[in-house]
Amino acid sequence: MTDPASLFREEALAFRTRQRGPGDLLRVRWRPTRLLYWASLGLLALGLGVSACIHSDEQTTGPALVETGTGSFVAFVPPAAGEVLQPNVMLRLQPNGASTVDGTVTRVEPDDGTAARLAGLSSVSGSGILVSGEVNPDQRILTGTPSPAPGRVVVVLRSERLLGLFLRAARNALGRGHGQ
Repeated sequence: MTDPASLFREEALAFRTRQRGPGDLLRVRWRPTRLLYWASLGLLALGLGVSACIHSDEQTTGPALVETGTGSFVAFVPPAAGEVLQPNVMLRLQPNGASTVDGTVTRVEPDDGTAARLAGLSSVSGSGILVSGEVNPDQRILTGTPSPAPGRVVVVLRSERLLGLFLRAARNALGRGHGQ
């Protein structure tokens, strides 16, 4: 039988006898690796903290007319807003050429588009919800804005923290969600 020392180089045998266990073959500089690990962990914690604080809104919009003299408005929104719209609910109005103002809903009624067109919202088609209300008294629309001022109404349907949104999406992706 052949002597094993003659089959392998002396350097290879010396390396094999020096090897203590797994991980000795690949040497990584310890200090930079440790710093990168803690930096990555810190960035992950920062990202989780920020996503727990930031809110994301789901909203819908529709055409609106705002009477600048009286502060009243009429708007037409898709049926999806029906669940959240009721008297005394706040919404945002964006009149063309003026700053955004808040309004309070006083009346909500389903509409096939007929009443909305009669109220002056000519761009309405299909069914939806006709909303009327008052602009908050402490907010004024620019006096140079024509009356009625055409614009858009923005209704917030749901607001949730970004972290909750990510967790819900992950649950749905894994098949454990209920499609909420």
